[in-house]
Amino acid sequence: MSPEASERSERFRRRWAFPTTPIAGSQPVGAYSRTALAVFREFQAESLGSEFAHETRVLYPPKRFVYIIRSGNHPARRYVGVTANPETRLNAHNAGQNRSTAQWRPWCVDVCVEFRTERVALRFERFLRSGAGRAFASRHFVDEAD
Repeated sequence: MSPEASERSERFRRRWAFPTTPIAGSQPVGAYSRTALAVFREFQAESLGSEFAHETRVLYPPKRFVYIIRSGNHPARRYVGVTANPETRLNAHNAGQNRSTAQWRPWCVDVCVEFRTERVALRFERFLRSGAGRAFASRHFVDEAD
């Protein structure tokens, strides 16, 4: 790291100094808030140059699939979610990696709908989680005869 970059980094650390002793009712020492971490990454990208640019932004595939899964052991139990890869997400649900679905394993897919953009997918997922959306899903997507 160049001397200029080192000096800028030190200036940032002094400006955004974090407490070194725990405060009653606060997070443990070393736990950064998202805001402070975001500010630090922005500072790195802007002032330290391209050597840190790869650390500032992580690109994830867009979550365009909205799915409804049903528990194999409790058929009345359903879960609505959004993902970029439905097969991997279903495997994660069945492996118990989601706290909300772990106790009703195994899961099977009832419906999986792909959207053109992530924004529309998130809006539809939010609708399906509402009361009107649950009624819509039970009328149009879910076979009650199972």
